[in-house]
Amino acid sequence: MKSCSHIFALLTACMVLLCGCSDYLSLSKASTISNPQTEYDTALKEYLASLETPLSTIEIKHGEDTPIVWEDTGMEAAVRLLLNRPEGTISRSDVWGLNTLTITERTMFEGDSGTTTIVTVTAQQGDATLEQEISAVGKESPLPALTSLHDLQYFDSLQAFSYSTSPTANQAFTDFSGIETMSHLERFSVNGARPETLEPLSHLSQLKQLSLTECGTLDLTPLEGLDQLESLILSSNDRIVSLEPVTKLPALRSLSLSSGTAVPSLEPLAQTNLAVLDLGLGVGQSGLYKEIDYSPLSQLPDLVCLNLTNHTRVTTKFCKQILAHSPDLRFLNIQNTPASEGSALDVEYLRAYTEADLLKRLANKLRNTFG
Repeated sequence: MKSCSHIFALLTACMVLLCGCSDYLSLSKASTISNPQTEYDTALKEYLASLETPLSTIEIKHGEDTPIVWEDTGMEAAVRLLLNRPEGTISRSDVWGLNTLTITERTMFEGDSGTTTIVTVTAQQGDATLEQEISAVGKESPLPALTSLHDLQYFDSLQAFSYSTSPTANQAFTDFSGIETMSHLERFSVNGARPETLEPLSHLSQLKQLSLTECGTLDLTPLEGLDQLESLILSSNDRIVSLEPVTKLPALRSLSLSSGTAVPSLEPLAQTNLAVLDLGLGVGQSGLYKEIDYSPLSQLPDLVCLNLTNHTRVTTKFCKQILAHSPDLRFLNIQNTPASEGSALDVEYLRAYTEADLLKRLANKLRNTFG
């Protein structure tokens, strides 16, 4: 019985709810939490990390080793920085062993010192990590922005590609053509582009993780055939044309539409097997969901984590429906979600629900596990 109580304490310690008045509530008297937000964030981070799948082991047969004829000045500049080769020929063999490539631009505001823009290029080759960084004073990037992905054809072993830049500085990155040749790609992440179509991504049959953030308006239809896709991050976009295509992603377990991404309806989500759903909004963004029907969120039986931060129409009744139909729910963030009548959300019912019903569920799981 002692071990059961310990497991219950650990389980419920993760289930911290944040009510409209910003007070923290532990759902179990058996667990004492000194800093609920930290406990929640740490436990959630660990859970999400557990969903990460390592890159597959692949065998590559390389073609002829020839000099690279660069199409995109931004890609060339990034690779030259990475290899510390500002001049001279770069051959296919210089990059064909790279498993990952990450290009990240960030701006640092340093008070009286002004603004500094930093570009970091990182790559993984087997167990070795390459990393180089360059900076420039001001908001202008020290490297040209990417406008094309065609040069990735030379990266025979590439399994993960990530590019992040300011969307205001990269309006010319509108075409993902060239990525369709990357047959081993499992992770693809772009922040700040304006793709006219996602059709090139439809050829990435091994893709497991896709992140498209600050990318304007997106039509997800070309993604329908990605049977291996497990994680889809669509945060900080202007609009998603429809969520219907996610119903055609059988492996999808994690979806993020946070930080102001507008959607026409949540109804398609009821046809998914999502374990993680992030709909968290920023302050002042609740109007995006003014006409949205939330009821599909109570039809997700596999849900483990749900973020509804700043959704001002979330009610006590709705929370009860979610808990009743999502038996595996462990993380529920309802920070800044007052009830529709204007009073702070009543979460007292959750205490009784957790201590009685959830303990019963845990006991059943322990019986099934240990016999």
